[in-house]
Amino acid sequence: MLIRKDTLRPWEGEVLGELRHPLNIEQVWTVEELAAIGLVKAVHAVLPQGMMRLPGPATYDINGVETIPFGPFPEPTPEEIEENIQRRLAHLDIDPMWGFIFDLWNEVRVLKGLSSLTKLQFKAVVRNRL
Repeated sequence: MLIRKDTLRPWEGEVLGELRHPLNIEQVWTVEELAAIGLVKAVHAVLPQGMMRLPGPATYDINGVETIPFGPFPEPTPEEIEENIQRRLAHLDIDPMWGFIFDLWNEVRVLKGLSSLTKLQFKAVVRNRL
């Protein structure tokens, strides 16, 4: 993709100066030849790890470097998490008892304010529920 230096927008084959150039000049012309008519090759942006592209147009600077709007992935809702787990379980054809165990595990984590439990702690909670 070529970027016009005067408008910082992609070049779409429109007339430059008084000449219309073929669309394949990006492949056959040198960087210097493109610069002479006011074009620069676009350098596409790379999203940082853990980020997603947000709605909105890409912009380019005078050197053709693309800037895109990005932000973190939104946190999934509890419903989305449950739906994802159920979809994976259905795909794996795992015993339905897993749903009970998963709910129990989440209940224990919330009640105890823990991010992880030992096997012994988990067994104690299961025993109390049964």
